[in-house]
Amino acid sequence: MRFKTVLTSIVLILLCTSAFAKHKVYHKSIPKHHIHSRTVTASSFSLLSPDGNTEIKITTQPNMKYSVSYHGKEVINPSSIAMVFDNGVKAGVAPKFSRAEESENAEYIDPVFNEGDTRIEDLFNQLSFYNKAGYMIIFRAYNDGIAYRFITYFDQPVNVCSETDEFNFSSNYKIYFPKEDQMYSSIGQPYRVIPSSSFKKANTIPALINTEDNLKLMISEADLDNYPAMLLQHNDSIQFGLKGSFTPISPENGTLIAHTDGNRSFPWRAIIISGQKNPLPQSDMLYKLSISIQIPDYSWIKQGKIAYDWQNLLPVYKTAPSSLMSTITCKAAIDAAAKKGYRYFLLGENWADQKNKQNSNPSLNLSELTKFASKKNIDLILPISENVLIPHMDKFLDQLVKWGIVGFKVNFQGNTNQKAISFYHQIAEEAAKHHLLVDYSGDYKPSGLHRTFPNFVSFEESLPPVNTTK
Repeated sequence: MRFKTVLTSIVLILLCTSAFAKHKVYHKSIPKHHIHSRTVTASSFSLLSPDGNTEIKITTQPNMKYSVSYHGKEVINPSSIAMVFDNGVKAGVAPKFSRAEESENAEYIDPVFNEGDTRIEDLFNQLSFYNKAGYMIIFRAYNDGIAYRFITYFDQPVNVCSETDEFNFSSNYKIYFPKEDQMYSSIGQPYRVIPSSSFKKANTIPALINTEDNLKLMISEADLDNYPAMLLQHNDSIQFGLKGSFTPISPENGTLIAHTDGNRSFPWRAIIISGQKNPLPQSDMLYKLSISIQIPDYSWIKQGKIAYDWQNLLPVYKTAPSSLMSTITCKAAIDAAAKKGYRYFLLGENWADQKNKQNSNPSLNLSELTKFASKKNIDLILPISENVLIPHMDKFLDQLVKWGIVGFKVNFQGNTNQKAISFYHQIAEEAAKHHLLVDYSGDYKPSGLHRTFPNFVSFEESLPPVNTTK
C-alpha cells in the first residue's frame, strides 16, 4: 500500500500541474518586484525562500555548484551545473560573473478554468548571475522547492554539446521512478523503488526521492521547448548522486543534444520539496515556472469528462468486434455516454480507413455522427498517429474541422529528443489555430505546455502496477 500511495502522489502532482492560466494577473499590495543588483566580488551566495524554510547555497568557484537545505537540514549536497556549447562557451565552468541580481516576486495567477475563487500564488525569491560571455544562470527559491535555468544571448545559433545537472545526496535514499530500457521515455513504465546507489541506466522523470526523515523530493523540469527531455542516471562521481542525461539529436550527430537559437531560455530544472505542511500533490510549482497562455481567445475550450469507445461499447467488443466502427454502433455508444453525463467521446483507432488513414472508415459517416453527437451535447475526438499529422498537418486539421471534430489524441511517438519535443509544441500551437483540443498519449509529461496552450487538455497513460524489483 505504501508504494501505491507514493505512486498516487506522483500521478496527482502531475495532475496538479495541469491548471490553466489567463492573461490577467492579480498583484498583492506589496510591490510585484523588488530588484537589487551588485557587482560580484564573492564566490558564495545564499538565497532563501519567502517563508525562510528553503535555502539554496551557491558557489561559483572553481565551478558552479548549488546545494539545498530545508528547515536547516541539507537535502541536496553540493551539485554541479554547466552547459557546454560549440561556440567555445562553457557556462558554469570557472565562471567570471560581472554582476548578481536579487529580486522578489509576489503575484496571483487566475486559472482559465476556475472553480470558485481559486488563484495560484506565484511567490518566490530569485538570484540571477550575469556573465559577459553571453549567458546568465537564474536560481529561484519557492516555499515548496527550488529551480534553476540557463539563458544565453549568443548572436548565432549554437549546438549544445552537453548539459550537467547533478542531484547529490548524503545518504542512500530510496528513489521511485519509471524504469526505461532505452534513451527515451514512453511515459508508461512501472514505477520501481531502489536505493540511489543502485540507480544506473537513464530513466525518465519525474523521480521521487524519499529521505530518511520521510521528506520527499521530486525532480522534474518545466518550460520544456525545443530541447530534449531530461532523463536521470547514476552520478558515477558521487556514491549517492544522480545526474541528468539527454538523448542526442540523432545517431549521426554523436553526443550533441540540441541545435538551437543562441538567444533563448533553456528549461527549468526543478526540485519540489514536500513536507507535512506542503503535501506533494498540492504543488503547482511546475505550472508557475512555465510560459503563460499564448492563445488570444480560448473561449471555445469547454470543460468536461471524456468517454472512450471501449467504455460504452464493451458488450459489442466481446461479441462482434468487426461491427464496432459503424455509424449505428457509434451512435449507440454516444447515446450511452450522454446518459452518463460525458462531454466528449473518443472514437476507437478504426475510425480511419486503413488504406488511407487521413480518410474515415467507409462504414463510418463522421459528419452524420458529429451532428448526432451535438444533439446529445457531446463533441467527438479522434485518435491520430504522428505519421498522419506530419506530412500535411494544416490540411488534415482543416479536414477535422470540416467533419465537426473538436480534438484529437496523438499516440505514442516513442521519443523525447529535441525533434520530438518540438513536434509536441508544434501540434499544440497548430491545433489552437484550428480551435482543436489535444490529448497526448504515452510520451509527454506535464512540463509547462498545458499552461502555454490550454487546448492541450490531457496527458494520458495507464501505468502498470508498482514494481518493487530491481
